[in-house]
Amino acid sequence: QRRAIYSLYEKYEIFKKKRNYFDEMDFVYNLAGRVALFHKSMMGNESQDSQGILPFDALFVDEVQDFTQAELYLLTKLSKDPNNLMLAGDTAQSIVVGVSFRFTDVRQIFYQSFGGCEPQLLQLTHNYRSHAGILRLAACVVELLYFFFGDSLDKLPPDLGLFEGPKPVIMEVTSTEDLVLMLDGSKRETSRIEFGAHQVVIVRNEE
Repeated sequence: QRRAIYSLYEKYEIFKKKRNYFDEMDFVYNLAGRVALFHKSMMGNESQDSQGILPFDALFVDEVQDFTQAELYLLTKLSKDPNNLMLAGDTAQSIVVGVSFRFTDVRQIFYQSFGGCEPQLLQLTHNYRSHAGILRLAACVVELLYFFFGDSLDKLPPDLGLFEGPKPVIMEVTSTEDLVLMLDGSKRETSRIEFGAHQVVIVRNEE
């Protein structure tokens, strides 16, 4: 299997080279090489402070669950102080194919990049965006992720809501035309159903 996969990789690289294509990992590899050359050039410059060779005082990164380990490693190389590198994310919200992000991986990268330093993890337990009913439903879905993909995300306590919120309304629609009529004809002033940022329509498939 490893030989077959490597053969596919070689064909993929040839395909990119012939068409002058590049992918995200090529981009990360190029940046990592540039950072390494920068570090190497500054090591021989005694006039530069070893703690100030990069122009970034602090890095704040959101949606970090969609970053590959290579991208996270690159961030550590851009940061001169591990205390000023702050990463925020939710492992249950990863949407990038092929990325199985866990904060335990971040600990390993920090340990290797900053001489044994381990990051401090802070979990935000209160959710100010959704009410408790939605959070309980989301927790049920996340439990399924834990069961089927336990090695792909961190197991954390469920989020807590500040209030219960309204119960969901179930509507049976038999045709696309009825759904369009219901959505277009719904006005906040006259309808019992409030559509907008607080609503979601769940369908069986994209068809």
